[in-house]
Amino acid sequence: MRSLLDENQHAKLIPFLDSLGHDVRFGEKRLPDYEICRVAKREKRLVITYDKEFADIKKFPPKIHCGIILLRINPLFLPLIKEQLVALFTQWPEKKLCGTTVAVFEDRFVDLNEGVTIISFLPFDL
Repeated sequence: MRSLLDENQHAKLIPFLDSLGHDVRFGEKRLPDYEICRVAKREKRLVITYDKEFADIKKFPPKIHCGIILLRINPLFLPLIKEQLVALFTQWPEKKLCGTTVAVFEDRFVDLNEGVTIISFLPFDL
């Protein structure tokens, strides 16, 4: 899977996603959101961001991007972010992510295109 990290992402996500076999890089700094989306589409990459503006389906309709992952987890909780990304990539095939805007929370994924909430199943130590 190919991903473009918005500048607001944690740098440690690059080696982590690389270890999962993803082709990942940071987007250019200070690019407007529409330009980030255009670059990602041209390079056939998902956008991974914290920027809530990407949740606007009218502004960023499915046909203009290859998928948007909108992280809604506090950036200080990097281990949880990693777990949720693994769960997302495991449960949603690349084909499903393409053109989808999905919000990733601590305990669920929300398909913003369809308004559907999917509860992720994380391994818990009991």
